[in-house]
Amino acid sequence: MRRIIPFMLFAFILGPLSVANAAPAEPLFKSRCQPCHGPGGKGTGIAPSLVDSQFVRSASEDDIVKTITKGRQGGDRRYADRYPAGMPPQKLSAEEAKEMANYLKSLQGK
Repeated sequence: MRRIIPFMLFAFILGPLSVANAAPAEPLFKSRCQPCHGPGGKGTGIAPSLVDSQFVRSASEDDIVKTITKGRQGGDRRYADRYPAGMPPQKLSAEEAKEMANYLKSLQGK
C-alpha cells in the first residue's frame, strides 16, 4: 500500500502536465491543420481524422514530428486511394512540432 500511494501521487501530478503541454498547440492546429483535417481533427473529404487515429496512438513523438515536418507524399502516403493530394510538410520549429505531436496524442479517444 505504501508503494501505491507515491505512484498514484506521481500519476496525479503528471497527468495534468501532459494535457497542459498540449494546449499551446491548439491555436497552431487550428491555423495549420484544421483547414484539411477539420475541426477537432475529426477529418474531412480532404484529409483523414486524427481523432482515434491508429497512427497517432501507436507512433512515437519523433515519428509524428517527422510526419508533420516532412509531410506525406508519393509512396509514403497513407490512404492514397481516399486522399490523393497527400500532406504537405509544415514549417514548424522543433518545439512547435513536439507540441503539435503532444496535442495530437491528446485528441485520442475524443
